[in-house]
Amino acid sequence: MSRPPPKSNFRDLAASGPAVRRLSVLALAAAVLLVYGQTVFHSFHFDDRAAVVGKGARSGTAPGYGALFREWPTRFITTLSFRGNRSLGGERPALYHLVNLLLHLANTLLVFSLLSASVTGGRSPSPEGLPLLGALVFALHPVQTQPVAYVSQRAVLLAALFYLGGLRAYARGVREGRSSWVVLAWLSGAAAMFCKELSATFPLALLLWEAVFLPGRPGRGRRRALFLPLLLVVPLVVALHPGHPKYNDSGQVSFWSGVPPANPPGETPVLPR
Repeated sequence: MSRPPPKSNFRDLAASGPAVRRLSVLALAAAVLLVYGQTVFHSFHFDDRAAVVGKGARSGTAPGYGALFREWPTRFITTLSFRGNRSLGGERPALYHLVNLLLHLANTLLVFSLLSASVTGGRSPSPEGLPLLGALVFALHPVQTQPVAYVSQRAVLLAALFYLGGLRAYARGVREGRSSWVVLAWLSGAAAMFCKELSATFPLALLLWEAVFLPGRPGRGRRRALFLPLLLVVPLVVALHPGHPKYNDSGQVSFWSGVPPANPPGETPVLPR
């Protein structure tokens, strides 16, 4: 009597690798679009009009990139993205919301890829489906509602894009011993710091990831010397703009001298109380 074929389980599916990965990506995309797709039809709200619509530099009327940088130095890339939105679609909110939605989807896929690389070395999704589960929690957690649905909070999404992208590039570079990916991680981390200030923690996140998932890899000292100076980027930018209202008690007192700061282009003057 012949034996019945063994029942397949998730461990068997995991062996198929790319097929499971494609299904996971489709599931994540479907979940994000199902939950957040409606935001494309939303209007501007709360701070969006003050921070995005009709803004001098963001509306495309500024003389150049220097004005964009001076408007908020550590969020230059975020400001630049608003200007791009304005150039492509004017002040129609749908395009702004679409960009936010696509950024969140990209971040979700980066979380899935990073978790896969961390748990299984990037070869295939883990048998327990941990990368997929973790990415779903990231994608659908209520805390994501604000950055996805709130255009002026795009800084969070862009910072996450470069932060997570840098982590993923670092993971691949260290695991495979390829310096090009490590350099890409450095550039991505630096870019994150010009999206939102919280990205200053990026070098510490890299070192923590390596200590947990790839301890004892050669060249760690060189990588520390390369990435730890990034901790100084945000503090230095702020120190070089002591009178900027974004870094200075809402612009009411000067960080260094105690005098009211000069207002960057497009800002309403803020008077001391």
